[in-house]
Amino acid sequence: MTQSKKSKKEESKEATRKLRQKGNKIILLTSISVIVVYVGVLFISLFSKDGLDPNEIGDTLGGTLSPLIGLVSAILIYITIGQQIEANRLIQEQ
Repeated sequence: MTQSKKSKKEESKEATRKLRQKGNKIILLTSISVIVVYVGVLFISLFSKDGLDPNEIGDTLGGTLSPLIGLVSAILIYITIGQQIEANRLIQEQ
């Protein structure tokens, strides 16, 4: 195998590793955000004078988490498309 092919493979592996790290960070931040929102809603429902109806809790969680999940999905799709473009480029070079 020539030096250029090895370096291209190494570059590809490095790019894939970086994209996976980005994805892991996004998943971690999303998980933390979900936990913070959930704990906040529970805290409010436990210590409010009126209390919250279970339907209100569900509406609050759904309304808060839906845009967050949508944003994370869009970011992950962007990362996936980047990986697909890189894979297609490598295949064309063979």
